[in-house]
Formats: sequence, structure tokens, C-alpha cells
Amino acid sequence: MPLAIHLQPDQLRLVQTILQAHIPGRQVCAFGSRVLGTAKPASDLDLCIMGEDRLPPAAIDSLRFAFSDSVLPMKVDVVEWAGLKENFRRIIRDSSLAV
Repeated sequence: MPLAIHLQPDQLRLVQTILQAHIPGRQVCAFGSRVLGTAKPASDLDLCIMGEDRLPPAAIDSLRFAFSDSVLPMKVDVVEWAGLKENFRRIIRDSSLAV
């Protein structure tokens, strides 16, 4: 099955809007079950903020709050590429899509 972000179009637009409002200019990739096509309705959305420089903790907290306070029907997990071990980076490199 080809990779795709398995969200409703309005959900994907909301994710993109939140990302643009909180971390403009940063590339973000989706990975995990919602990209691999194995997600169940209640599965979370895994996002990775790309780049070797970490964001300030307040920016990450604000982004996570925006997702939890949104109307999205799933939990959104956010990780930063800069803080990941190589084995986790490999998983994201092999099966992720830009949001």
C-alpha cells in the first residue's frame, strides 16, 4: 500500500493550520499507523518536527496544547527530530510523509 496520511481532508487542513500558526517554516512529517494505513479510528497521529535544532520548550508546549484543544478526534503526538535516537530516525526516514 502506498504511503498516505490517513485523515479526513478537513482534519489534515486543521493540522496544517495549527502547525503554520505555531511553528511556521518548520518541516513536519507524519509517521506511524496513520501513514502506513494500519490506523484504527481512535489511533493517534504521530508528527515529527524536522531539523537539527530543537524548538524552545514553550513552543512545543504551545503546539501540543493547540492540538489537544482542537476539534481533532484523535490524540496528536509530537516529537522533535533533534532529540531522537538513530533507530527512531530510521523508522521516520523510511515511512513518513511531509504534512
